[in-house]
Amino acid sequence: MKTCKGCGAEIRWIKTEAGKAMPLDANPRNFYVEYDGKWRMLRGYEPHWGSCEEAKRFKKEKIKGTP
Repeated sequence: MKTCKGCGAEIRWIKTEAGKAMPLDANPRNFYVEYDGKWRMLRGYEPHWGSCEEAKRFKKEKIKGTP
């Protein structure tokens, strides 16, 4: 398993549909969603930048005039 260079936590990497690499927390979590009027539990991985205290160090600065 890989580790985050910022906080040292275990992470896993995926490729998005756009072909970009995205870090995820290593352990899946439970999510609850309402679907057709009923609450359902789903299990999945969260993007690591939501839990990493050092995430801002890795964010690329946007160049003026680009989306």
